[in-house]
Amino acid sequence: MADRYNLEDVQEILQRAIARSTTQDEFSAQQLQEMAAELGITTEQLQAAETDWRTLQLQRQDQTEFDQRRWQRWQDQAIRFLVINAGLMALNWITSQGLGWSLYVLVPWTIGLVLSFWQTWKPTPEVYEKEFQSWRRQRQLRQSLGRWIDRWLPPARSLNR
Repeated sequence: MADRYNLEDVQEILQRAIARSTTQDEFSAQQLQEMAAELGITTEQLQAAETDWRTLQLQRQDQTEFDQRRWQRWQDQAIRFLVINAGLMALNWITSQGLGWSLYVLVPWTIGLVLSFWQTWKPTPEVYEKEFQSWRRQRQLRQSLGRWIDRWLPPARSLNR
């Protein structure tokens, strides 16, 4: 055994020890406080850590939703690409028994779709963060606007009476 451990090693060892020592999947707030007290962690430190953890959880949920929307947007682009290009190719085939002019649409659009796929799934960290923060601000603005509208406009059901 080593005489000293860095913080990451301590976290990993304790996480493994907790996992081995219990069959519980969840702990109560009191159990968490007791564990923290046994480790010499103050209530204030625990509360600050829990606040940080909750903030991180919300950010992860937002990122998951953002990633799902990015994927959905790309899928929508791909479906439009397939439908329109299939139609153009069919029209080209019917009118001239070949794919001459429809390829002038298909090839550049295919390149654009591939680039869009790459930008969707392999952005640089800076680009991803910029797009994520922009999406987040827009979503917060829509939510705020929705709350304002709900507050100042009567519910639709009362208008029907």
